[in-house]
Parts: sequence; C-alpha cells; structure tokens
Amino acid sequence: MYDLGFVTGDIKPTLQNSLEKEVVGSDRLQIVVGKSHPWFQRTEIYLEELLTTSWVMRESGSGAQRMFEGALQSWGIEPSNLDVVLYLNTSEMVKVVVERGVGAAAIPESMVTKEVLLGTLHAVQIIDPQKSPSKKLEIVQPVWKLKHRQRFQTQVMMAFEKLVKQQIAQVSQIA
Repeated sequence: MYDLGFVTGDIKPTLQNSLEKEVVGSDRLQIVVGKSHPWFQRTEIYLEELLTTSWVMRESGSGAQRMFEGALQSWGIEPSNLDVVLYLNTSEMVKVVVERGVGAAAIPESMVTKEVLLGTLHAVQIIDPQKSPSKKLEIVQPVWKLKHRQRFQTQVMMAFEKLVKQQIAQVSQIA
C-alpha cells in the first residue's frame, strides 16, 4: 500500500470509494514516430492516415491505451482497424521500439519530451480535413493524485503533498 499515487486515465469503480482523488494536471498523448518513419519530416497528418501505418501499443487496459482508443472512437475510427504490430507492457518499452523504427505510437507527452528535443522521436499533429478550417485533434488525459481515505497521513507524506501543490501552482502561473 502506498501513501500517495499519481495516475492518468480512469480509476476503477471498485476503488473509487476508498480513494480520495484530485485532478492535479493533465498530460497530452503525442503521436510519435522514429527517424525512419515516413511521417518523421511532417508536422501534421490527416486523421485517415492513422490507418496507413503500423502501430506499437500499450497493453489493453493501460490508461494511455484506453485514452487513445477512446479518442479514435470519438473521431470515427475503430481501434481494431489499426495495424497493430506489437503490444508492450510499458510506455518506456513502446518509446524505445518506435525510436528504433517500428511504426508509430501514442505516448504521454511528458514521457517523450527529451526524445523529441533530441530528435530521436518526432511528434505529429493530427488534423481533421472534414472540419473547416482543418481542426487539430488532441488527446488530453487528466493526472489524478490519489490517496487512501482511511490510511494514516505521515508528516513526510503531508510535506510532499504540500510541495506538489506548490509546484502545480507555480506551473499554473507560468502557463
């Protein structure tokens, strides 16, 4: 049992009664590709192009995977129509495989910032040409702070939680 947790995506209904949850931020899923991918030199791709490449995905049930599939469905794309060549257990593994040239992936922006800056991964924006003017599509998921309602709150945990709140406030002022 942990004192405090930070997660993205949905919280299982069976856990919601025993956990306090608070949105403390958000994270965007980025569509990323490696240097050898045809999209690497592009800044935008059309929505229907999502069906024209191979995909590396997180395992079914992960927060990132559920967010990506939900976004696809809201855009009128059935996730089962994607050419998924590999399912992996962590976003870190997905990132490494895509860097090595295997397909595209939807990975939290916070996990690929360094690689995008270094140029080993490239993020592309999805646009919907059916919207006028062409609308950029985004996948944004909440970041939840979780803690057990009945667990004893240690001084260390309360100090850490206060520090997190201060950092969030500072980031909010900058943005």
